[in-house]
Amino acid sequence: MPFIGNQPTSVPLTSSDIQDGTIQTADIADGAVTSVKTTGVGGANTPTVSAYSASNQTVANVTWTQITFGTEEVDSDNAFASSTFTVPSGKDGKYLIISMVKLGYENNTAQKLSIYKNDSSYVEWSNFRNDSTMDATQTISAIISLAATDTIKIYNWQGTGGNETISAGTKSTRIDITRLIT
Repeated sequence: MPFIGNQPTSVPLTSSDIQDGTIQTADIADGAVTSVKTTGVGGANTPTVSAYSASNQTVANVTWTQITFGTEEVDSDNAFASSTFTVPSGKDGKYLIISMVKLGYENNTAQKLSIYKNDSSYVEWSNFRNDSTMDATQTISAIISLAATDTIKIYNWQGTGGNETISAGTKSTRIDITRLIT
């Protein structure tokens, strides 16, 4: 059998034998890895969703507005539809939810960002802004236990005294959701 480097021996594999930091399936003999040796390893952390706002969105003054994320980059289980993530059947578990919203607004105003679970605010983040020289990007995240048919939505609130615009784009307004392997 041809080989690269030192000729293989019957001595067990050690970390010094791994030149590139990876072990390929072809490097492992049939029957060498058993379920006992892989307990707690692997599993699919799906569904996974990554989406961003494809167009600017208006947020009315002192009104909770649901954010629309019109462009999906990843939707492994077809669980996301524009603004709502729905847990598929058989995918109960803990989920990491991260969202950011870029909103331009005036000096001395408040902004709130909230993750809604089943149409109720689950976690909320508030910020008071006293610098109007640049837009502000607010980020919120949480690990939430979800069951089949539970929904996740992102809402924004602002108190500028008028309408404000949420910026579109991959670096401005987005949502990322993944089921964690526990």
